[in-house]
Amino acid sequence: MNWRCILPLLTLLQASAAWTGRRYLRHGTLALRRTAGPMHAAVRMCEGDEDFQCSLQSSLKRAAVKNLGTSIESAMVPEDLAWYRAGSNSMAAALQEAKERLTKRKAEIGGEAALRELDQSIRDTEARAAARPLLKARPRLWLLDRDGCINEDIGAPGVLHTADLRLIPGSAGALRRLRLSGKVAVVTNQSARGKGLLSAADLDAIHEELRHQLAKTARGGRSGHEQWDALYVCEDASSSHRRKPEPGMILEALRDFDCAASEAVMIGDSWSDVVSAQRAGCVGVLLATGHGASLGAILQEEGVHLPVTLTATDAPVTEFMALQQSLHSAHASGVGRAVEKWICGRSKAEAALVWEALRTDVRVYANLSEAVDELAAIASGV
Repeated sequence: MNWRCILPLLTLLQASAAWTGRRYLRHGTLALRRTAGPMHAAVRMCEGDEDFQCSLQSSLKRAAVKNLGTSIESAMVPEDLAWYRAGSNSMAAALQEAKERLTKRKAEIGGEAALRELDQSIRDTEARAAARPLLKARPRLWLLDRDGCINEDIGAPGVLHTADLRLIPGSAGALRRLRLSGKVAVVTNQSARGKGLLSAADLDAIHEELRHQLAKTARGGRSGHEQWDALYVCEDASSSHRRKPEPGMILEALRDFDCAASEAVMIGDSWSDVVSAQRAGCVGVLLATGHGASLGAILQEEGVHLPVTLTATDAPVTEFMALQQSLHSAHASGVGRAVEKWICGRSKAEAALVWEALRTDVRVYANLSEAVDELAAIASGV
């Protein structure tokens, strides 16, 4: 059952009615037009239907009238009044259709299951709307971290033997789906090689085993080297222009694939992945697996559903405590509390990296599969 076009309006009505009515009554008729921007942004979920846009705004105002005990119609000029009444009728019909669909679905799968399905559909629709601004162009190149993104992160010093390599559930299928929409390159730091803990032959064997596991696990997966289109490895044991969070490897990939930065997306489990992408001019998103699992756990404790977009303020922040205060003031919500709590356990260097990343919006996903599903869907419409 696809609830996308109608049922999200039910929650929007309840959440927005009082605010919209007060704004209209305070500022007069102009407020009707001023609210069109945010309203239209919300109603893009309904695929841009003009009837929905008009009727949503009208019904919100009608609900606000009921709550405030004041007549909006008395404040409208004639041309707005006609539009308002037409929209109200359209919304009434839409809500009746939504009610009938919900009643039918309850009969099919039960009341609680139908409401859970509706709630999930609303969250998914809102999530897609929130993520859409992240992509400015359709991605041609997908950049993936390795440990903690495709395979499990087993901690320092990393995977040293093929027996230690275990795929994260769902990553094989996600990688295969990505390859249907563009080129895929793996971009990974492997400092164990630079520290002498891993030979070149051992590293090659690990990557060959990774290819084998991906091909074996993904239903209908391809075999051999075709699991990805390129592999970029930084073996440096200390900071270098190639080692993430520096953008060296990503810039190499952009040149090799003749790809603009706006056409590439980096997916990783650490803030160094995100910052590396941003320094190269690409979009970087974070996974709550591997290094990101601790942040994901705190978000869950605060009742935050993933995916979610993290944003800090635009104020210049350099000190660790100032960063915490900035996040706290920017997010008077579970998201802000979770990020603040998580940063308290980080070093100043890592906190500075987080702050650099949060100069722009950062989307956080539960895992690679969830990220691919949302980003690929958005990319198809860019």
